Amino acid sequence: MAQGPRLTRRPGRQCAAAPAAIFLILALTGLLRSTHAGHESAYLPSFFPHEIQLEAIPADAVNRLRSGTLHAIVGIDVFANAPLPPDVAAAESLGGYLIVTADGPRLERAPTALRCTVLERALQVLARRHGSFRFHPYPVTPFHEEFLHHADLVTARITQLLSLGPKGPNPLLRVLGHRTASLVGLPVPKANAPWDVTVEAVDVDELLAAWGWRMNGWQGPPWIKDGWFHALALLRGRLTNPQDRKAVDDAVARLLSEAVQGQARVELERRVVGLLLRGCAAAVAGYLVRREPYNTEFTSGIENVAFDSLAGLGAAVFIRTAKLKDFPWNGVLRLAVSGPASAAWNPIDGFGDPFGRLLWEAVGDGALLRAPYGSGWIQNRVVVLPDSGGILDHVKGWLARLRGGEVLVPHDALLPELGTGQLRPVGWGKTARGRVVYAVRTSAFHDGTVMTPADILYPFVFAFRWGSNDRGDPHVQRATALLRALLAGIRIARIEERTVTVADLTFRWRDPVVEVYLRGSLPPHVAAIAPPWSPIPWHVMYLMEEAVRRGYAAFSREEAGRRRVPWLDLVRDLTLHRRLEALVESFERRATVPEGLGGFVTPQEARLRWQALRRFVHRYGHFLVTAGPYRLVRWSRDGVILAVFRDPTYPVIAGTFDRYAVPRRAHITDVRIEGGMLRVRGEIERIERAQRDVRLVREPLTDDLMRGTRAAQVHLRFVVTDGTGRVVQAGEAPYTGGGVFAAPLRVTGPATLAVAIYQDDNFLHPEVRLLHIDGTR
Repeated sequence: MAQGPRLTRRPGRQCAAAPAAIFLILALTGLLRSTHAGHESAYLPSFFPHEIQLEAIPADAVNRLRSGTLHAIVGIDVFANAPLPPDVAAAESLGGYLIVTADGPRLERAPTALRCTVLERALQVLARRHGSFRFHPYPVTPFHEEFLHHADLVTARITQLLSLGPKGPNPLLRVLGHRTASLVGLPVPKANAPWDVTVEAVDVDELLAAWGWRMNGWQGPPWIKDGWFHALALLRGRLTNPQDRKAVDDAVARLLSEAVQGQARVELERRVVGLLLRGCAAAVAGYLVRREPYNTEFTSGIENVAFDSLAGLGAAVFIRTAKLKDFPWNGVLRLAVSGPASAAWNPIDGFGDPFGRLLWEAVGDGALLRAPYGSGWIQNRVVVLPDSGGILDHVKGWLARLRGGEVLVPHDALLPELGTGQLRPVGWGKTARGRVVYAVRTSAFHDGTVMTPADILYPFVFAFRWGSNDRGDPHVQRATALLRALLAGIRIARIEERTVTVADLTFRWRDPVVEVYLRGSLPPHVAAIAPPWSPIPWHVMYLMEEAVRRGYAAFSREEAGRRRVPWLDLVRDLTLHRRLEALVESFERRATVPEGLGGFVTPQEARLRWQALRRFVHRYGHFLVTAGPYRLVRWSRDGVILAVFRDPTYPVIAGTFDRYAVPRRAHITDVRIEGGMLRVRGEIERIERAQRDVRLVREPLTDDLMRGTRAAQVHLRFVVTDGTGRVVQAGEAPYTGGGVFAAPLRVTGPATLAVAIYQDDNFLHPEVRLLHIDGTR
């Protein structure tokens, strides 16, 4: 079983190092939380502020932000797109879309040509409006990583709309809601007024609410940030032609079921978007920008601010990078959120409102975190290892591939039983499409218990137990559907030891290496489908299960309404609190081990878990025990106080995600096609620090910047389409030296080249160059 970290002392220099060692121990055990900035050890687990205060946005938010008694306002622009005052900056993320739908009575049975003409005129009208939306008549925006893949289509669409003269009278626009009216600068029409086209603003959070489920550290589906998926969520339900819907569904099924990559994937994603726009049932007129202000004043502001292209400041990466200018290693981070907490606080189907999401990002801890400025994922509590097993594994895999192109699943791998969650060996002769190997970064939970393989396996038990139709919760069924469809087995392969040495102390972790086997055709970002991880210990998950099974509460709002029971809340429901306390005492007395964990947890270990939970509840007054970087210590109707979890077992040290703070962009300075070769030169941005302020400086790309341990992470992508819009080449051009990226082009006729350079995995608002070419030259 996995154990917590061990501290051992290195021999020698004991007298000289003793004061530093004593200070380090005190800092790591949380006894020096009130020390001043700059005095902590170089090894500091968790994150910069020692406390975070979250509150629903107050009436005096603007004044408090200016004065520095609020550091940031999450989820809303209190300056209403007006110029920002001095010492205030803003993070900009994708806030939503402006959609136009040809749904007027006279268009109900109109031919496609007429609907297209009416929609085109509506887009031309909106292009001339001076509202606060960004005119962009295409679903894939500069906030999406794959914007380059659609750049030629976007440019052609804008050129077409702005260059064509009017085709008939302006259509009658029906604006839905006062917010949409203010965005486009048009009045809300009177009731029963005639209309041709409906104009509607769609918030990205509302758009993805049905898809962006979060369950106990899993955040799916893996393609939640892809532009084609946003187009699907926006437009598929507005299609009126059954044949159009079937064509879209077939293309999406292929996109998700076939492991298409590179040029083929770019072509297929473009096809999905094109099918959604075919028929002119609806179109995207533009996108909305969410602007979230934060204080940058020299002493009272914050720095090191990272954000997410969709979630903005309400993202895990913001909590994990932001630090106070006055207290870079301590201090109280004060944040206001756009509204009060309205969702229940439980990790299965809670924390769904803006307040709750930010709270969960601080106290929870995902296995993988969404890449802030792209569509992928970054590693947090699991590390994806190269899939290189031993010689026996290779021989077995070779034999299995001869039979069907799959890998052999070890006979002792486990698979939960649907409905009960019982872990059963898969047996001999089973194969899978592939496997992902993870190293799990273990640590202590907030109640002092230490992660074991039981905590890693129990989310899979839970998913199969509560994801069944007979017993399950609708939210759990939806959230675990992809996992249950693809999981072919899971196995704890071995325990690896990992060490960190600071001064004369060595910290040792024993981290499980877990193999996850998956069946079927594997989609992109496969590592995000079923990472073996849980920020919630098995005993808290089982306690929630028993509360639901006994009818005390339900995991989801939907099921709570259907069963007429409370929505499960581990913190604020006093009636449930008393019932849970009684359950914990009963489980401790009986040393209860959940069904499915009998081979991984002994009765004595179970009793110690229940005792630790009882002590935690007595001290903190709630049951929200996690392995996250912050711990909930106080709450009220309008706010919470979170204390940093300064525990030496926490493996993600402060500064781990600093590379995402102050996102930098690369710039193209020259594009040439010579002898059938694409050659591109560029510049990158470098951070210059002046005391507590930073500025970006552009400099030409050179060999020195691309080499060494601190080499700049710069790469170039390009797409080539022929005269019909078909993708004929897509890929990356390698750096060839002398400040040049180069790659051969496969062009035999007229084509369009789209190219962009990216720095540090920042794909937002790339500088795209379009070049029209007449065959190879």
